[in-house]
Amino acid sequence: MLVGLNLDPARTQMVSGFVDTYLKLQEAEKQEFQAELDKIVEPQQKEGVMKIVTSWMEEGIEQGRREGKVELVLKLIAYRFGQVSSQVEAQVQKLSEAQVENLAQSLFGFTQVTELQTWLDQNKPQPSVGEE
Repeated sequence: MLVGLNLDPARTQMVSGFVDTYLKLQEAEKQEFQAELDKIVEPQQKEGVMKIVTSWMEEGIEQGRREGKVELVLKLIAYRFGQVSSQVEAQVQKLSEAQVENLAQSLFGFTQVTELQTWLDQNKPQPSVGEE
C-alpha cells in the first residue's frame, strides 16, 4: 500500500518509520506478512517495497552499531574507573557516533575520572532547535 501511494522519499520514510516503530512482528507474523506480501505485491512494485524494507534495515543497523559503541565505551569507562554514575552514562548516551569514537580513543590517555568528566563537559552535543 505504501509503495502504491507514490509518496516522495521523505514522506515514505516517515510513514515507514512510524509503522516500524508501532508494528513489532513476532517471527510467525513476519513469515505470514512475507507470504501475504508475495501474494499481493505486483512485480513492478517489488522494487519499491524492497527500497522501503532496505531503508528500515539500514536504519536499524546504524542504530545498533551506535548503541554497541556506546555500550562498549561505557564498559571501558567502568573497567578503567569503576562504576559510572548515571549522569556520566546519560552524557555518553547523548554523544554522536563520532563523539563516542573520539571518547573511546581519548579514554586511553585518561588517568583520573575527572579527565573523563572534563572531556564530556567540553564535548556536549549541541542542542537541536527547540530543545534548549
